[in-house]
Amino acid sequence: MKKLRLFSLILPFVFVLTACDKEDTDFVMDFANDWMIEKGMMYKDKKTGEVKPTIKAGLVATGWATSGDPKVDAALQAGYVIKGVKESDELVDKAQEDMAKKPPDSSKALEKLDKAVSNRPNDWYYKNSRGTTYLQMGNVTAAESDFKAGEDNCQGNSRCLLALYRDRTSQLTDLKDQQTANNQNAADCSTYTHLLASKRKLRGMTTGSIQKAHTAEIRQLMSNQASCKKGK
Repeated sequence: MKKLRLFSLILPFVFVLTACDKEDTDFVMDFANDWMIEKGMMYKDKKTGEVKPTIKAGLVATGWATSGDPKVDAALQAGYVIKGVKESDELVDKAQEDMAKKPPDSSKALEKLDKAVSNRPNDWYYKNSRGTTYLQMGNVTAAESDFKAGEDNCQGNSRCLLALYRDRTSQLTDLKDQQTANNQNAADCSTYTHLLASKRKLRGMTTGSIQKAHTAEIRQLMSNQASCKKGK
């Protein structure tokens, strides 16, 4: 899931591919070329068959012009922050390791997550991660503040919010399972509350069989919530 999220951020600027491993380069190029050609930001050289960026793509990527499509602009300009994204992802991973210790080292974890959020202030993913960590610590107010700030980053974009709630649901489900194991079948009530809220948001943004699946999962969560453990 993280690799797909990273792909959506760096998609698909060839100017920074030299900073990536060959596997990452191939991954980006395989998915990016057709999309960028369609958007007029790349073209296929008739003589060599090589896919190349247009002059306008370079101007957009450096902030001197706009493609007229915010998603294209974001994709091109993301190439210049790929190192920051990787660094922040590594910080999240290390923070999770800190919280997995017995006892959890919440101070070090938050220090890393604060830096990740500072590096990527407009990226909801890191606020989801820090918010989930705050819940794990029992700081519900701080968690809710991060969750709200992450939603604000989406600026009402439905696709962004869908991705956000999917990620939040995944993180909170992992936290619930961890707490259930540690507390002998009783996760914290605050975890259930926020997991249910995220699940309901997802249900409202889906249709058909997917929506029915969310409904079934919500019912199961509500049933399990009856035995939840009150947090700090």
